[in-house]
Amino acid sequence: MLLLSLLVLAVFKLVWHHEELASAADRWCQGEPTYYVQISGDEVERTLGMPAALVSSPPAALPAPPADELYDVEVLNTSQTLYPPSASANVLMTLNP
Repeated sequence: MLLLSLLVLAVFKLVWHHEELASAADRWCQGEPTYYVQISGDEVERTLGMPAALVSSPPAALPAPPADELYDVEVLNTSQTLYPPSASANVLMTLNP
């Protein structure tokens, strides 16, 4: 009987802690702003290891990519290595008249 009562008490305590964590998560989700990852505009900051920052306002929209007919792209050569894993390509891009 003692073992059964300890088991019921342990399950009750686990459920109670779970409810506390769930309500704390709900409060945090409702009260905090949405954060966005914004790429740093400073090249020095990116070089030193700070590629992005968390901001509460949405960043500006990225510009649209160029039209498909704007450039002729010719792949000159490619190289791939397994160790260290890397891939590179040399391309020739010419502007269409």
